[in-house]
Amino acid sequence: MAYLNSLDSAFFFKVHGGMYQRSGLPDIIGCHNGQCYGIELKVGSNKTTELQMRTLDQMYEAGVIVGVCYTLEHVKELIEEQKHESMGNAR
Repeated sequence: MAYLNSLDSAFFFKVHGGMYQRSGLPDIIGCHNGQCYGIELKVGSNKTTELQMRTLDQMYEAGVIVGVCYTLEHVKELIEEQKHESMGNAR
């Protein structure tokens, strides 16, 4: 969260599950430079559940940039890839 919150033009928040919340949401949702992100965090050999994958697929179909990240480096790569793609599309 520290990395994501250090980015310019960014708003990210950690999703904390609860009984009034939709199940399967990714761990982090936010926006950076006008692009919406859904980031599912995993540790070690943990895998996404079927519900999590369906939710990420639905978000992707709606135009959200989604990723399953196992390390901080994966998160940074997801953000950087989008930054470079946006710059490429602007040219």
